[in-house]
Amino acid sequence: MKSAPCIAGRTFGVLVALALLAAPPRLRAVEETEAEPTPHQRVYYFEHTLLPKWTHQSNGVFFAHLSQNSLAPLLEAATEIVGAEFAQQLVVRVLPDANRILLTFQAPRDPPLCFFALVEKDGAAFRYLTLEKTEDFLGNGTKSVVGEWTADGRHLNQGPRLYDDEASFLAELAAGKKEGP
Repeated sequence: MKSAPCIAGRTFGVLVALALLAAPPRLRAVEETEAEPTPHQRVYYFEHTLLPKWTHQSNGVFFAHLSQNSLAPLLEAATEIVGAEFAQQLVVRVLPDANRILLTFQAPRDPPLCFFALVEKDGAAFRYLTLEKTEDFLGNGTKSVVGEWTADGRHLNQGPRLYDDEASFLAELAAGKKEGP
């Protein structure tokens, strides 16, 4: 095995490691992303990056597939990105008004993974709203936060919630409420 090149009696690898520790966070993040994604990162990518992109950038095709129970592309992506067990637990349900589709994910172990996502059609536009697990930092019983991923990729945090169940999430969104408790 070849040893790392030496510079002035020091191993180059040690210098690189020290430089990375002193590097700005962005450079460190680039170096860290070269590793295989963790299961948490895979779920996060699926729920918070891929599905919002499909919602906003497919010209309605993603919504149409979900509406028609054409789930093969969704389940194939879930299996490939996260795993078969995750995909098997994914439930898609068209809600009675037909302009809203609820995705139920396996119960999240860690924040900010999702309990649910709601894909909503509003004319020619779409919304992707999430109910995400969070920590109870204030000790007031907070269980989740409602978030929304916009067409331009921004995450809108709509604040903490004291619930983590489907009925409360849907009732709040049906009422148009967007702010915390």
